[in-house]
Amino acid sequence: MGSGYYAPKPLDRKNDCGGTFGGPVWIPKVYNGHDITFFFFSWEQYRQTLGSTNISTIPTAAERQGDFSTLLGPPLLDSSGNPVINPCDGTPILQGQIFDPSTTKTVGGVECRTAFPRNKIPTPFSNVAQKIIALTPQPTNSGYLNNFLYVTSNPILDTAMAVRIDENLTSKSHHFFSYNSRDQEALASSPTLPNPLDTNYFHSFFTHYMRVGWDYIISPAALNHLNVGFNRIYSNSSITSNNPVSATCRTVSVVVLIRDVRS
Repeated sequence: MGSGYYAPKPLDRKNDCGGTFGGPVWIPKVYNGHDITFFFFSWEQYRQTLGSTNISTIPTAAERQGDFSTLLGPPLLDSSGNPVINPCDGTPILQGQIFDPSTTKTVGGVECRTAFPRNKIPTPFSNVAQKIIALTPQPTNSGYLNNFLYVTSNPILDTAMAVRIDENLTSKSHHFFSYNSRDQEALASSPTLPNPLDTNYFHSFFTHYMRVGWDYIISPAALNHLNVGFNRIYSNSSITSNNPVSATCRTVSVVVLIRDVRS
């Protein structure tokens, strides 16, 4: 990559497991639901550890001490090709120059600031700055741009479950109940910095869906179908050291259908 990078291969692992089980409801000496009551259950979970390699720019060892002299470039030029002058002190403004906010003033109706000498911010820094610097990782190469290589993984978890009960009331009447759920959990994107500096967030999406249905054979040519459903969606997002933000949505649907089964 031109900066002495050696990017290790990120981890990528996938596992998918589950099973189904069903049949007539039969409880010895209590209930025999052969040809009357049936059940079905399924469960599946998908797990993935999605590896990623990200490159970002963080302060160099010199910049952590307030020395930003490597950022200084040639003077800025106006549309006529002349150097842009700082009205505060009459010196040319350089590319990458850092200005002292404590020197803010207005000269000739123009607000300006004086640049730090040689682009070096005097120490000691404020307590806030020192705490942020302490959380910032060290560069992984000697460059001042794209100098941090972060190899990490994004865990993905997807769990689905289904339960269904069918009951033959008579030869013409049949009803059922079903419940389905799905829980999807993952980071919104691949982390670029260690916590708590990374702006990524964890997202959970949980869906519940219940249905109750009834079928009745009116005649050899007509079937009545009644279906009532309830859907609940829970969405939750959380950031490190922050309260989760969640939203819930509920829907109810009712379907009554007369089907003509004439050939």
